[in-house]
Amino acid sequence: MRFFIYLHGFASSPESAKAVYLQQAFAGLNVSLTIPDRYFLATKIYQSRS
Repeated sequence: MRFFIYLHGFASSPESAKAVYLQQAFAGLNVSLTIPDRYFLATKIYQSRS
């Protein structure tokens, strides 16, 4: 099984127009696409180091 990860920009989110478009396009091809929330991940990493 093939899967892809889309890393959006820091000023963007998984709900951005590009991320939503890509999610729909990949779904139409029956290909898995993961779009992690980079802000959430960065916050968790920062908090774990404090």
